[in-house]
Amino acid sequence: PYVTYRDPDRFYHVMFYFDWRSGLVREADLFRAIRDETRLFEAALPLGAERLPMEHGDVARDLWVTEVPTRYFEVTGMKPERGRVFGAGDAGAPAAIISRARWRELFPGRHSLKGATLMLGDRSYTVVGVMPTGAPGRVWVPLSAAAERDGGSGAGSPPLVKLRRGVTREAARAELEALSARLTRRYPGLHGPIGFRLIGFRDYPRYVTETQLAMLGAAIAVLLIACANLAGLTLVTTGACA
Repeated sequence: PYVTYRDPDRFYHVMFYFDWRSGLVREADLFRAIRDETRLFEAALPLGAERLPMEHGDVARDLWVTEVPTRYFEVTGMKPERGRVFGAGDAGAPAAIISRARWRELFPGRHSLKGATLMLGDRSYTVVGVMPTGAPGRVWVPLSAAAERDGGSGAGSPPLVKLRRGVTREAARAELEALSARLTRRYPGLHGPIGFRLIGFRDYPRYVTETQLAMLGAAIAVLLIACANLAGLTLVTTGACA
């Protein structure tokens, strides 16, 4: 079974499409625009995804770590099966929440969280909670307050938005299209318009995790670069022929 968010039909990830090579606009700028200049979203949460080396006893491997605002679990309604979720005081702290599978792998036969720690990169994290099987992720750590305020840690993953109760996907899409037009005018030096795409959990045959979406985002970025290069080559060829 997969653990979903409370009211899962109200949650969407937002993919960005823009001329990132110009340096005129960043993903964090677009996230803040969604957070501050829309009215149909109850919440907008920046997310990060980073692959970090993990060491614990005899176990050493790289792990995908999901970086979330401290209110992520409160907004999504997911509850741990043991321990607690992040609180306001955990912003940027070396605290971690792990999945049941990761707990069983790293702490076999153990029942208490007391003294449970995990080395991620060069930092030791205290395990404060364990999420049930099927939760969308394996390891979660809190974003710093500055990263949450500014729109992410730089390790981009599509942000998560929650529609206000009663708001349809079509209405949210229309509001993002209006925002896209305003932002495109705001950054006139861009080659091409800014675009947004809402991706709901039911758009896929099974629940899509933040890590998978981060990997999807990277693949789409590569595709967009290829398309931009092809378009540039076409323009050069056309100009030469003229």
